[in-house]
Amino acid sequence: MSSSLSLNKRICASDEDKDVMANNETYSGEEYLTYIDGERHFIDMRKVPLLDNEGKVQGLIGIGRDITAHHRLQKRLKVANAVFENSQENLIVTDQAGIIISVNLATCLLTGYKKTELLGNSILTLAPQDEDSTLLQRVTEGLEKNNQWKGDIMYRNKQKEIRFAWLDVYNVELEERVNNRIYSFTDLTQSKNIESKIQYLSKHDPLTGLSNRIALFTTLEDAINRANFNEIAMAVVLVDINSFKAINDQHGHDAGDKVLQEIACRLKKCICEKDTVARFGDDEFVIIIDGLKNEHDACLSCAKNSKTI
Repeated sequence: MSSSLSLNKRICASDEDKDVMANNETYSGEEYLTYIDGERHFIDMRKVPLLDNEGKVQGLIGIGRDITAHHRLQKRLKVANAVFENSQENLIVTDQAGIIISVNLATCLLTGYKKTELLGNSILTLAPQDEDSTLLQRVTEGLEKNNQWKGDIMYRNKQKEIRFAWLDVYNVELEERVNNRIYSFTDLTQSKNIESKIQYLSKHDPLTGLSNRIALFTTLEDAINRANFNEIAMAVVLVDINSFKAINDQHGHDAGDKVLQEIACRLKKCICEKDTVARFGDDEFVIIIDGLKNEHDACLSCAKNSKTI
């Protein structure tokens, strides 16, 4: 509310005061005053000239409204906006309907979208097509129950690439009686790729791409159990490369690696889809032939494989 400045405030004549009285003009603007307690306050000030009966300026009347709290709020908002904009965390603010009202630079750099391409659009712009109907529903249900939602998601960047992220969503009252949602997400795509690579290498030989010893023994155990249950035969064939050490000694290990890769490729071509070929040692490979009727079939298969190689 507007009120006359009380006497406990230390008021000094300013240039604006002199202009009001000298030019007989009204002044409106913001000033700051230092109170008796030494605290500085911002005042929304209006000053009008005080005239006598003859219309001569005798002084002025000042009416001010203390807007210090508003100034502090604006300062906090500026700081918060600077933190939001420069945060390395990916942040999006939406209304309750999921319409994007604010997005920071980190999100734009990650997704490839410009701010103008996201603002005013649904948060589902970033959702894969098969999740369009479920993501917002899951988030809404979580917010209604716990006032927050967390979980793994897939999202789609501007190039339509599917990526992985950890998402946190919170309800925040940025304006009185108006709830907004803050989406904070961390990209996990690289971690997912590393995890997939680790899982692959745990079961495959890195040089040839064949099953490694660990995967071989697991497959062999399954094949033996299956053969016993179905009362059929199976075969385990050991393939050893003669004079492989001489290849390494004479031509180097790079040449030896190429030989191993070529042999692995030929072995994969000469087995059926149900069979397995694995690298057992430096120059040793194992073939598991599954679903044989008898030992004779195993011999025929081995003979066929040896000719193909």
